[in-house]
Amino acid sequence: MANDTNVVVLVGRLAASMEVRHTQSAYPIGSFTIAVNRSKKSASGTWEDKASFFDCDLYGNIVTGLQEYLVKGKQVSVTGFLEQDRWEKEGQRFSRVKVVVRNIQLVGSKGQKSGGSVAPESGEVPF
Repeated sequence: MANDTNVVVLVGRLAASMEVRHTQSAYPIGSFTIAVNRSKKSASGTWEDKASFFDCDLYGNIVTGLQEYLVKGKQVSVTGFLEQDRWEKEGQRFSRVKVVVRNIQLVGSKGQKSGGSVAPESGEVPF
């Protein structure tokens, strides 16, 4: 057995409100995208923010409880692991990597640069 590690930690803002869907057995799945900024020095010597966007999936009853809080612009901290989806359509192969969220915390209010939590909810996804 390999000693591989697959852990990701991100703090960023939701690019859009969480979308909720359910499996055939009514198990909730929440999907959202986090925009994470980092500063990068340009050729002219000025600092610019560069955004990266990460697709995330959250599973379980916590999805329903957090749906009203996971809205566009909300800052969150997520921990989880990366998972690769692969599929084929019309003979062409596709692939994408997403973050499967195991823990999520609300970090700041919508539009707030930094600061305390607006709501005390945080969820641990049972795996």
